[in-house]
Amino acid sequence: MAYGSQQIVRQVVGIAVTALFLLSPQILYAAKKYVPPPKTHFLSWESLRRPYEYRRYKKQVQSKRKFEFKRFRVIKFKNNGFINFNPIEMATPVFSSDNAIAYVGASMGRFYALDMKQSKKKWATALNGSVHSSAVLGSTYIYVGDAKGYVYSLNQNNGQRQWHTQLDTSVLSTPLLYKDNLYVMSSSGRLYALNKDTGIRQWHTDAMEKAIGLSIHGNASPIRYLDSIIIGTPIGTLIAYDYKNGQVKWVRQLSSRQNEFHDIHSTPTLFNDMLYVTTAEGKLFNINPKNGHIAWDMFVGGSNQPIIHDDRIYVSGENRLTALNRLTGKIVWQQEFDNHGLSVPVIGNDYLAISSSMDRLYIIDPSTGAIAGYRYIRKGSLGNPVIVNEKLYVLSNSGHFFAFGIHEVK
Repeated sequence: MAYGSQQIVRQVVGIAVTALFLLSPQILYAAKKYVPPPKTHFLSWESLRRPYEYRRYKKQVQSKRKFEFKRFRVIKFKNNGFINFNPIEMATPVFSSDNAIAYVGASMGRFYALDMKQSKKKWATALNGSVHSSAVLGSTYIYVGDAKGYVYSLNQNNGQRQWHTQLDTSVLSTPLLYKDNLYVMSSSGRLYALNKDTGIRQWHTDAMEKAIGLSIHGNASPIRYLDSIIIGTPIGTLIAYDYKNGQVKWVRQLSSRQNEFHDIHSTPTLFNDMLYVTTAEGKLFNINPKNGHIAWDMFVGGSNQPIIHDDRIYVSGENRLTALNRLTGKIVWQQEFDNHGLSVPVIGNDYLAISSSMDRLYIIDPSTGAIAGYRYIRKGSLGNPVIVNEKLYVLSNSGHFFAFGIHEVK
């Protein structure tokens, strides 16, 4: 029996060796032919010097200029619960006059004051709803709205409430402080004038009628021009109201209400007595703020708030950043990105910074639109970056408040 077993083992080994010998060329060929898929996820330290072969985004224009990020201490915010499955942070920080304190709200219903010198929280105040916009600073108090329709007046030093008032629907826009009133737009398109010291309503406009098609939640913030308060509405109109009593001064319909998306959800930009505003359709308008007359319009494919620097207008939205000539409206360059959900760009020292909702923070060469650097930030950001004292600040969807130093590599 022992001899028979040895014979069987020898036969099995012989067959295995023969099969390996016959199949080895095919195995070696397959091994040489196999190409591993490109890496799609990078840790923060890996993204600093990402190998060129992993750059899959052929439509992106790469710059000869290169910028690097230096990360400073990160401040972590409280989550909604034990596990935060779908974090979304849409708020943008505002800074005190001496830039020592940053004020920002969060989706879990808290409003923070952050000490920038010590990189820690100074105070936090619980609100009734999540915060999706910036606050506005007064001399002593700071004013902010939340998604449950409440408007708050908070003491800048300790976060204590002076007053709070509930409006008809959610407040997703930044209030406007002018003289004795706080002007707030709700998601219904209704503009409120509240006394800044008491929160008592002085007057309000009618809500916007329901329109055909779909409309993104209105979060355009009101702006002031002379004695007018100008707002974009969920039904695609731009309206100027008298700041004293809310009487309509002029109305301009900018987008067709037959389109699927037709609202104005970004804040108009005022520059040199001209108004620049985008619509959800992706059009940019140059408008006279005195009477609402349109000077020119251009399709740019973006609907975020226009940013103006020197003779350029920068508009982002969808997966595109566009630069236009401010006087003529002609497109100078366009840059495409690998994902949607771009922020409003911010102007730095000879560079633009723009964040996305898909993990990346980009540095752009303003002369060409080429990408000059990028950094991984976990879960991306739906808020807008801010540059203060040559530092770039951004609140990520993971609830981290980042501060970066940006410098060009010579």
